[in-house]
Amino acid sequence: MKYWPLILLLFFINATAYGNETTRIIHNAELKFKSGELFEGKALLQTLSNTDTLSYPEQAIIYNKIAWFYEELVGNYQSAQRHSRHVLKYPLPASHDAIIEAKKRIERLDQYASQFRKENLIIRNMQIEATDRSDAINKINELKQLIQNSHEYPNMSIVYHHIGKHYLFLENYYKSYKIFSNLLESHPGIIFLLPTQSLMDKAKSKWHYVLVDTISKSAIIIVLILLSILLVLSKFWEWMNLKMLILLPISILIWALFLIGSSWILNFFIPDQKYQYLPVPYFIQSTPFSPGSEILLTIFLYGILGIICSFLLSLSMRRFNWPNVGIIINCSILTLFMSALFASFYLNHCYTSGVFEKRANSIFPAISGHTLLLENDFEPLILSNPRKYPNLTLSNTSDKIFIDWMNKQYSIISR
Repeated sequence: MKYWPLILLLFFINATAYGNETTRIIHNAELKFKSGELFEGKALLQTLSNTDTLSYPEQAIIYNKIAWFYEELVGNYQSAQRHSRHVLKYPLPASHDAIIEAKKRIERLDQYASQFRKENLIIRNMQIEATDRSDAINKINELKQLIQNSHEYPNMSIVYHHIGKHYLFLENYYKSYKIFSNLLESHPGIIFLLPTQSLMDKAKSKWHYVLVDTISKSAIIIVLILLSILLVLSKFWEWMNLKMLILLPISILIWALFLIGSSWILNFFIPDQKYQYLPVPYFIQSTPFSPGSEILLTIFLYGILGIICSFLLSLSMRRFNWPNVGIIINCSILTLFMSALFASFYLNHCYTSGVFEKRANSIFPAISGHTLLLENDFEPLILSNPRKYPNLTLSNTSDKIFIDWMNKQYSIISR
């Protein structure tokens, strides 16, 4: 019996140490929440709640903190109520602070559900996607009316999420992006409830697409108008001869040889990294006279447009006797035209039907990255060296040209 006091003392010290550790972890989680590190803070609380050595009061405090997280930071009232009800299961006196806090939260959220029944019904209906533009506009107007008439509605973040979603449906990408961006800045915890982050990224990507496409087409039109004016002013038809005209087909031939040679050289490059999101096996095909050479042909045609523009621009500038300034103007306009032209090529052939990989740790990741061009006609994507895949089967395609080409060049591939 003489050891009982020592045992009680050790038990008290051990319990105090566990209590101090729990308090420290909860405090660290709160600091994470304040700094915007929501995932890290939630992970701390979730890990702590799974610890078996905690006392009932400590577990009740942790679940109350998780319920607070879902109510205040996320806006997920169902999860907040579920965790609060979990607190009431512990054998604690009714006067315990954790029990009182959990009961108050449950009562408050029940009151919200009763007070804002009409608003909650509107939000539930907004989960159904808009069927057409008129439906999307009506939904946006209904949500804006809710904002005006229900200033006390506690879940306004969900309202703004659905407004941004419907603007995205209406292809008003910039407005949708700004709504999602402001929402994530003011209520970052909504990512635990709704796909706001992914929709914002989609709206931003679409907005950039429209912006670049508009600028590219505008630049092409401006260059063509300017070129037409310069050609008329130069009156090139009065002094141009056959020797000058023959430079055009020669330039086109040089461009064709350069493109074919480059494509054969680049075709030997096989990336070491395997892209998990592409079907296996996958290849990168850039050689001419292959089933996937339509992209290469398109690049060739775009290049011809640039060569013709450069040829006509050189003719028009020759008339004005501006040897030094003419070279600068010629190069500047040609650079603008070709940049706009190939930006249009990228948007039409790579952006919507390709996988673009940004280069990590780069100042200009979008510029220094690379694009995997996806062909819609062939599955899987045709692409670098089929010899690396002796077990490749052609049973998933019925394209005769493709099958003949594969069998002709790679006899080891079976049907």
